[in-house]
Amino acid sequence: MINICIADDEVEFLNVLELILNTLPVKFNLIKASNGKEALDIITSNKVDILITDMNMPTMEGNDLVANIYTKYEKNKPMCILVVSGFIQTDENKSDENLYFFTKPLDIKKFKEVILEKIEEASNV
Repeated sequence: MINICIADDEVEFLNVLELILNTLPVKFNLIKASNGKEALDIITSNKVDILITDMNMPTMEGNDLVANIYTKYEKNKPMCILVVSGFIQTDENKSDENLYFFTKPLDIKKFKEVILEKIEEASNV
């Protein structure tokens, strides 16, 4: 089963993301984190297939979370990382085909398409 971790300090947005994910036609385990440090602890102690993270959070921000995953915890890197934030300007510096940037308000259709595509890729491995 696919494991999805959501990291966001806004409980309301965590709940909205959970509602969106629950409309997907697949089964998954959902793990929630309220900041980047919590998410990193989850990723280093569990197999996480998809990480959805906010950029601005207390304790450890999303960009620090992603940087830590890519530099220190490469073996624990989820197959897909989706960064969702109202503060993203562009994804032109994107260097990984499995790293996606979404601005708020969220394009729900595209968001779900990316997740479903990655889940399908994982099930074909």
